[in-house]
Amino acid sequence: MKAALRKSNRPLSVAGQVFRPWLALLVAWGVSVLAAHAASRVTMGLDAGGGRATSTTYTVEASLGGVGGGLVTGGTYTNLPGYPGTLVDPASLAVLCTPAAAGGSSTSQLSGVAVMLDGTRTLLPGTDVAWGAPAYPLASISTSGVATLSVVPTNTTGQFSGAYLGAYATNNILVYPPSVLTLAASPAGSAALAGAGSYVVGSNATFSATPNAGWQFLCWNDGVTNTARTVAMPSGGLAYTAILGSPSNIAVAVDATNLLWSLGGNAAWYSQTAVVHGTPSAAQSSALSASQYSYIQVTTNGPGSLMFWWKVSSAADNYLQFFIGTQLVSQISGTVDWNQYITFIGTSNQVQLTWVYNKASATIAGSDAGWVDQVTWLPCPYATHVPQLFFQEPAGMVASWIVNSTGAFQFARILANTGGWALKAAGDIDGDTVSDLLFQNTASDTGGWFMNADGSARDQRFWWNIGGWEIKAAGDYEGLGRAQVFFQTALGDTAYWRLETNGNFIAAVVIGNMGAWKLRGAGDVDGDHKAELFWQNAAGDVAIWFHDGPGGSIRSVVAFNTGEWALCGVTDVDADGVSDLLWQTPDTRTGGWFMNSNGTYRAASYWWPTGGWKLKAAGR
Repeated sequence: MKAALRKSNRPLSVAGQVFRPWLALLVAWGVSVLAAHAASRVTMGLDAGGGRATSTTYTVEASLGGVGGGLVTGGTYTNLPGYPGTLVDPASLAVLCTPAAAGGSSTSQLSGVAVMLDGTRTLLPGTDVAWGAPAYPLASISTSGVATLSVVPTNTTGQFSGAYLGAYATNNILVYPPSVLTLAASPAGSAALAGAGSYVVGSNATFSATPNAGWQFLCWNDGVTNTARTVAMPSGGLAYTAILGSPSNIAVAVDATNLLWSLGGNAAWYSQTAVVHGTPSAAQSSALSASQYSYIQVTTNGPGSLMFWWKVSSAADNYLQFFIGTQLVSQISGTVDWNQYITFIGTSNQVQLTWVYNKASATIAGSDAGWVDQVTWLPCPYATHVPQLFFQEPAGMVASWIVNSTGAFQFARILANTGGWALKAAGDIDGDTVSDLLFQNTASDTGGWFMNADGSARDQRFWWNIGGWEIKAAGDYEGLGRAQVFFQTALGDTAYWRLETNGNFIAAVVIGNMGAWKLRGAGDVDGDHKAELFWQNAAGDVAIWFHDGPGGSIRSVVAFNTGEWALCGVTDVDADGVSDLLWQTPDTRTGGWFMNSNGTYRAASYWWPTGGWKLKAAGR
C-alpha cells in the first residue's frame, strides 16, 4: 500500500509485582563455626572419620539476598551478626528439620514458587526433585504453606557443593513468588479469554482471545495479531489486553449497514455520538502511539460511486488517509472540518476501500483522531462504454447518468469535484472510442480529462488561456477518428482546434461568425463518420449542419423550434450509429430525442428534474 500502513511493536505493558526480598538459606556445619553460634542454633555432629552425619540435630541459617540475613526457626526471624535487615513477612516462613536414613535419598515436590540454588539451578514448582545418596536432608522451607524443598548434602563428608563462605560451605536458596499472567479484553466483555493465572518463573504460558458474537479481534496491546500465543513468564508477571472492534457498530455509525465492514491495526475504531455529521453517530479512530495505525475497511464489487464525509484533528505529520485497494488516493491532516469526498470506482473486480488513521509521529495535536460518517456506495450495473449524460452542480461536483439503449435511466455515478472548473463538453479526443471531458475555469484556462471506458479518469491535460473564447463542443468534424474541440465567442465567432491523440495542439481552424446562433454540440447523424454541428438561438430554433468536411459545402440545414428546451449534448444513445440529442429546461427537466439519419426526430425519452444539477454534455 502506498504510504504503507506502518506497524510497530507497542511497548509491552507489564503489570509488575513487588518482589519480596530474596530469601537465601545459608546452611553450614563445622565444629569450629558451630561453636561460635551454639546459643542460636542446633548442631549436627560428624563421625570421627569425617564421613556421614550420625546425629539428627541440624543447623539452619538464612540469608536474605542482599536485604539482610538471620536465623529462621518456626516462623520467627533473628538477626545474625553481619546480616542486618528485616524479613518482609517472617510469618510466611517455617523451618522443618527432616532427617533421612544414612545412604538414603530424599524427594521433594515444589508448587507455587520457584527456588534457585547458588544462582545456577532453578527448581520449578510442580516437579519432583530427587537428591541422590548419600542424602542428608538438612531443612525444608515452606512459603505460605504451599512449597516445600528438602536441602541435603551432596557428598560423604556432609558438605554442600556450591559456594563457600568463611570456614563452612553455603547454599543460597532464593525463593520466588509465582509469575502471574493477567488478561483483559477491550472493550470489556468483547472476547472470551483463556490462559490467565499463576505460572512458574521462566515457564511458558499459552493464552488466547476468542471474539464474542459481533466482535472482531484486532491485536494484543503489544501489536501482536495472533489470537493465540505463547510467552515465557518473567518474575514480575505479565498483563495483556486483547483489542477488539465491532464491525456492526461501525456500519451503524457510518450509516452503511448494507456493506461488509472489517477493522484492523493497532487499535479499534469505535462508534461515538459527540462528533458527527448530521447523523446520530460517527466512527472515530482510537488513541495510538507513534508509528502505529488503525483502520476500517469495506470489501465490495465495482463498479460504483462512493461518497463519504470525513474530518481530522491531528498534528501536521499524522494523517487520515483513504485507500482504494493498495493505492493512497487522498489524505487530510491538521485541523480539517467535515468535508465530503466523492469518487467513481470503475473496476468490475472486488475492491477494498480503507480509511486509515496513520500516526507517523509521536506529536499530539488537537484530538489526535479522525472521523468518518455517512458512507454511501452506489453499485453501477454497467462497467464499460455505455451512453452517459454528464451533469455538474454549482460547487463543481461532476456526475454521469447511465442510460440504456431505450433511454431508460439506469444509474447515477459521481466522478469527482472539479472545484472552479466548469464542464463544457465531452468528446473522444484520443481516438479510443471513449468520450473525454473538457473543462474551463472562470479565468478561461482550459483542460481535459482522458477517460477510461469504466468511467475513471486516466490522465489530465491542461492547455493555455483562451481569453474570450469558450469551449462549446467536441466531435470528429474532420473524420480523423478523434474529436476536435470547438470554441465560440460571445459575438458568434467560431473555431476549432486540431489535437494529437495525446492532446498536443496542432492547429486552430476558423469556421466563421455565426451571429446569434450558439454551437450546442457535434455528432455524426448521417453515418458518414464526420460530426454534424448543432446550433440553437435564443428563441429555441435548432439547426443542423450537414457538410462535406473541412472546407466543404453545407449540404442541408434541418430546422425546428424546441421552445424552452436547451440542447445540451449529442451522443448515440441507442447504438444505431446516429447521434441523438439531449435537452434540459431552465427548471432542470431533462429529456432526449432519438434521431433518424436524415436529422428528423423519431422518438423521445423524458426524465425527471435534476435540481441543482445542470446537464453539460453527453458521450459514451
